[in-house]
Amino acid sequence: MESDFAAAQVHLRKARISLRGSDRVSEEAIEALDLLIVAVTTAELVRDQRNVIWFPNAAIRHPRPS
Repeated sequence: MESDFAAAQVHLRKARISLRGSDRVSEEAIEALDLLIVAVTTAELVRDQRNVIWFPNAAIRHPRPS
């Protein structure tokens, strides 16, 4: 079963919005959530790139129309 990174991002962003305080604990929690959001986004992008089939010489044989 694969992780639902998009859903995880939604929950993390909602949690971040909920932390409105200017106290030390809230600020540290916001920093931690920011790191988690970046990690989830990176994991999602890496997973999506695994499904890409790269054709390294395709641009040489078939240049883009201008």
